[in-house]
Amino acid sequence: MLELVAARQQDRDLVARLEQLYSYDFSAFTDCALSPDGVFPDVKSFREIWKDPELFTFILCAKTEPAGLAIVRRLAHEAYDMEQFFVLRKFRRTGAGTAAAQALFQKFPGAWTVRQIPQNKAAQSFWRRVIDAYTNGAFEETKTPQITQSFTC
Repeated sequence: MLELVAARQQDRDLVARLEQLYSYDFSAFTDCALSPDGVFPDVKSFREIWKDPELFTFILCAKTEPAGLAIVRRLAHEAYDMEQFFVLRKFRRTGAGTAAAQALFQKFPGAWTVRQIPQNKAAQSFWRRVIDAYTNGAFEETKTPQITQSFTC
């Protein structure tokens, strides 16, 4: 069973560690490199989550174990962007990511955008499949150069 848990100030260390794992995974697609002390640089949206009221951060939990995280940005009244979405490898292909995405869409009804970089083919496949199933095919996709799915739920 998957649960979305709103991140709180006391979760700062957990979110920071999940950010490092996210950056590690993402480094396969970018020129992001470790610092000399073995730490990936901060991701801008992760720095902002504790002070930007338009960002909603959730820890994905499978039973009692952290399984990933999601950051949703409110763009306008009932308009949202999936700022960041990360599922630990252990929980991929288990339905955890799909369940988390669907729960977020239900939690924030309205217009959505979900973006992926062109290099991340697995993310593109995941989001197309999840959004197609959730919207019954009622979404648009653009390439500018990011791949972006737009839909309303």
